[in-house]
Amino acid sequence: LFDNVPDRLIERMISKNHSLKHIANDLVNHAVRFYVKPDDILVIMARVIANNDKK
Repeated sequence: LFDNVPDRLIERMISKNHSLKHIANDLVNHAVRFYVKPDDILVIMARVIANNDKK
């Protein structure tokens, strides 16, 4: 999933955010937005939603 996020972009995200939660959110948003296999994203989202519903 994160193969399409260049190292420089990750460094920029880390430098502009002071919260690990915000960095993770930016990283996931970028990775999902530019991912080449959108069907895989739907599977990942379904798993996340299912895990959140269990809590």
